[in-house]
Amino acid sequence: MSIDIDAIIKAMASAAVKAIDASPEIKKSITQAIESRKESIAELTAARANGSLSPEEFEVEMEREKAVLECELVGLEIPLKSSMQRAIHAAIEALTNSVSQANK
Repeated sequence: MSIDIDAIIKAMASAAVKAIDASPEIKKSITQAIESRKESIAELTAARANGSLSPEEFEVEMEREKAVLECELVGLEIPLKSSMQRAIHAAIEALTNSVSQANK
């Protein structure tokens, strides 16, 4: 099974910026934050794809990735924390869906 990490990162960033109504600068910062996690995300998706991580372990790691992204994006001072959380949730959901599709 082959996982296209670039496509996954693009889907995550797209889902995140579509989930909020924000300025282009904030959307760019969100995209950059997600792209900065590319190596970690690649390792996690590969581990899940090859069975090194169980679905439960993968979920735990996704929660950790959410927390890391939240920490990175707090510096943006997005007016509403719920906007940031929606963006992160959408990005992680895109990642989870991509991995689920790849494991079918």
